[in-house]
Amino acid sequence: MLSVVEEEVAREKRQPWYDLYRAEFIIFQLLVKAEVLEVKRSRTGLVPGKVITVRYKREIIQPPMPGPQPSPRLEKGKVYPVLFQKSKEGDFYEPTGWL
Repeated sequence: MLSVVEEEVAREKRQPWYDLYRAEFIIFQLLVKAEVLEVKRSRTGLVPGKVITVRYKREIIQPPMPGPQPSPRLEKGKVYPVLFQKSKEGDFYEPTGWL
């Protein structure tokens, strides 16, 4: 479980390679600082109270289409149950699953 402390968002629009329904991708690159509230188990040393940086991508298709839905946008002040892995590229975490 984590609670969002601060967020940074980069937004980009992109046309998909197929133009079946005149769809448009809106891609958000999110960088969030969050406080860890609860840990069930950890291989990376996460403990409650630690503030971590979470990096993730959120892709939205307009108009909405059937299929998997995008990951939720983490909002400041809310609490989220999530599974993480530590990134190989830097000192931040990436979600591997939303509960």
